[in-house]
Amino acid sequence: MVSDSVTTAFELMISELDAQVDHLNSEGAQLFQNSKYDEAEALVHKGRALADFISQVVSLREVWMEAFASSFPVEVVPDAVESATRTILSSSKSSKTTLLVRFRDGTVISEPKAAETFALTLKKIGFDRVQALHKVVNNEEMISNTPSRKYNDTMIDGLYVKTHSSTSAKKRQLEDISSALNCGLSIQIVN
Repeated sequence: MVSDSVTTAFELMISELDAQVDHLNSEGAQLFQNSKYDEAEALVHKGRALADFISQVVSLREVWMEAFASSFPVEVVPDAVESATRTILSSSKSSKTTLLVRFRDGTVISEPKAAETFALTLKKIGFDRVQALHKVVNNEEMISNTPSRKYNDTMIDGLYVKTHSSTSAKKRQLEDISSALNCGLSIQIVN
């Protein structure tokens, strides 16, 4: 588990960008609801460009973690990092959204909170299968036997699921898991 300040900065940037995606998605849904298709189409182009940018940031984070993070294992200014983390996370909230997940067998999971849908989806896929992928959320194992040091978790069957991320990040994580495990999930963000 890496906890250097640069990795933390990448996580914060990705979190903030995900909040922007959520905002853009909500705005686009509202435009479609109001039949403002030209404006919605402009947001589609903006959304694609933002998704490409996020992919680049994620790639840069991976390069940092593979090539450099182990050389700088400690946060240089932990108090500043902690303060920045709180400031960014408290100001990057967008309108409430949740997830709707469809499995190949017809099962649909869509709870009032995206975190609940995320955790129940991982349970249905199989915690052991997902744990074998070694997925990380906020520098912590996505599924673990211990609670997060900094964030709230969703606890299911004695395991702690790290759910402190935006709805679009949860969607992206589920898409990655579905692809890696060939689950064939259909995942939507809903208001």
